[in-house]
Amino acid sequence: MNTEQRIAAIRMSLAAIEGGIAQIQAALRVAASLNDIARLNDELVSLMAKRTQLQLELLNLEASLVKVDPAAPPAAKISAADKKEVKGLSKELQQSMADRRMVEAALANSGDILTNINRMQSVLSGTPAPETKP
Repeated sequence: MNTEQRIAAIRMSLAAIEGGIAQIQAALRVAASLNDIARLNDELVSLMAKRTQLQLELLNLEASLVKVDPAAPPAAKISAADKKEVKGLSKELQQSMADRRMVEAALANSGDILTNINRMQSVLSGTPAPETKP
């Protein structure tokens, strides 16, 4: 039996199991005795376990049929225009990072200036200096 035939057989088995599960669930709704309920629950658990086992086997078989073509080297897929665009975007990104560092430094500096001004005002007014956060 080849892989495709095994897959077809498993799919038919899964369909039969689904039917059996539906029948047992319907029987559970009308079961009168505790023995019947226990027996039906045991059978339901067995069918669900078998369904899970077959589903995993089916997934493995289907995965074994997948053919993956080897990828071409990335450089071979990039056109000259794309390379030029990537180079330009890279430069823009580097400039943005440099701009960001300048903004962060300016913010840190302005925070220091504000702290020093507040301290100076406190000293000049003779009031205690407010707590500063490091």
